[in-house]
Amino acid sequence: MRKLIVILIINNLLISWSFSQALLIGGKNQNDTLYCSKQIEYNYSFTEATKQKIFGNYNQAINLFFRCAKLNTNSAAVYYQLSDIYLIIGNKKGALSFARLAVKLDRKNIWYELQLAQIYQLNENIDSTIIIYKRIVKSSPNKYDYRFNLAFLYAKVNKFKKSLKILKGLERDYGFNKEIAIYLYKMYTIQNDNKSAIKVLKEAIRKYPEEAHFYGLLAEHYASIKENDLAIQYYNELLYIDPENEKGILSLIEFYKSLDKYDKAIELANKFICNEAYSKGNKIEIVNNLLNDQKYFTKYQLDVKFFLGNLLDLYNDDVQIHTLNADYFVKTNDLNKAKDEFLLIINKIKDNYIVWERLFNILISLSDYNTIYDLANQAIFAFNEKPLPYLYRGISAYQLKKYDEALEVLNEGLKYVKNSKTLELQFFTFLGETYNAIKDFPNSDIYLEKALDIDRQNIYVLNNYSYYLALRNEKLDIAMEYIKKCLEIEPTNYTYLDTYGWVLYKLGKIDSAKQIMESAISNGGASNSDILEHYLEILVKLNMNGEALKYYQLIRKLGKDSDKIRSMFNISDGI
Repeated sequence: MRKLIVILIINNLLISWSFSQALLIGGKNQNDTLYCSKQIEYNYSFTEATKQKIFGNYNQAINLFFRCAKLNTNSAAVYYQLSDIYLIIGNKKGALSFARLAVKLDRKNIWYELQLAQIYQLNENIDSTIIIYKRIVKSSPNKYDYRFNLAFLYAKVNKFKKSLKILKGLERDYGFNKEIAIYLYKMYTIQNDNKSAIKVLKEAIRKYPEEAHFYGLLAEHYASIKENDLAIQYYNELLYIDPENEKGILSLIEFYKSLDKYDKAIELANKFICNEAYSKGNKIEIVNNLLNDQKYFTKYQLDVKFFLGNLLDLYNDDVQIHTLNADYFVKTNDLNKAKDEFLLIINKIKDNYIVWERLFNILISLSDYNTIYDLANQAIFAFNEKPLPYLYRGISAYQLKKYDEALEVLNEGLKYVKNSKTLELQFFTFLGETYNAIKDFPNSDIYLEKALDIDRQNIYVLNNYSYYLALRNEKLDIAMEYIKKCLEIEPTNYTYLDTYGWVLYKLGKIDSAKQIMESAISNGGASNSDILEHYLEILVKLNMNGEALKYYQLIRKLGKDSDKIRSMFNISDGI
């Protein structure tokens, strides 16, 4: 029964309104008057359209309003309603077009002007919005809100003098109030008129002595102009009248940090975090700011750890706090603990892609390919069109020697790479590596060349590709070109020196190979059994067997032995 009454009331209001609208349709000129039948149709269509609009049936309402427009092309009310609907459904272009028509047909209707001004402002056309508001203020000079909005618009286009003039006029006509005080302060601050800005805030404090906000603004203003004693004075006054003012305490903590008074900042932060009455969000903000302040964190990381411990005691189920804790472990290079935190987080929320990405980056750094392999399918299922989970799965499968699976998942993930040469490079590189591992050398070469087409200076690909060619004794001129590029970038890298030596060896330049390999050993390769094995083979080639035996013993001490090495000396068992 109640629903029926409401509908009847709406219908009665619409009928009454449409009847008064019908009276407006006619004009003094008989040529502008609709025929009676059309007038009835217009009234009915307008009433029905308005009802459909109220109930949210916008397509039906639009069709009915268009019928009204066809019946009376000069009805500003129809175009106003169409503009309003188009604004509701997000068609700003259509809304603007119909709002202009409504204003053109009836410039005296302030609601039409306000609608047009609103649409101009939504379209960031502030100059046109100002023109409309100037007309509105001229027709309604005693409306405070219209004048205030015009002052705001002038400020947006940096016409501060005009904005100030209006604000001063409002102050004269309506008295000094909080809203005017704040905007006057903003205007003076933008113009670097510190004297006037401070004067306004002091006047506001005089008139509103219990309003903590003005004390905070004045304290921050003094801090910004390095009047630190006065800043402290007003921070103290703020906290005297409102000891629990969280925003003021947060601001004071940042102020102490700016003065390098970290002991005071820590003391205040500790009281804030340990107080259960204060909001969790502000506590998180404090710790986040301290965590990301590198100057502070370097010296006071134990305090951050203590604060995080307190937060975890108070809010152990909060994912954001566990994320901060993970950030702490990343910053302190405790990647295993960071991994544990991110694993906990993804067990709570599985749809946060950034968390997954950060976890995989940590697992890659830890070379924890088993965990990556186990988790990557979950990420692929949750984000099946994101390429990175496929890449991580492919890398882990490659590292675990599951080469067929690595090829399958890498080729699938490559389909989802859009406009990212960096990602393409990664996919091409690991496809090249995987094809090389299964001895599909033509495809390996294709993908490694594709990687180099993206980044000709990629020393990882240049070195590996050069080494693979040397092992196969193929395209040694290309292998030489690529490894020389590596050494131009890192001339003392023992890995690249080893590859260079091996290419020279394959080219038959044995003496040069020996010299380069000795450089690789002296530049850090002395504990690398592969490099020592290469050097040993060169020594044997030069018939320097006595020297070669010394290196054989070194290789065995490093835990490596092989039939290939023993066969060089006709050894059936280890020496």
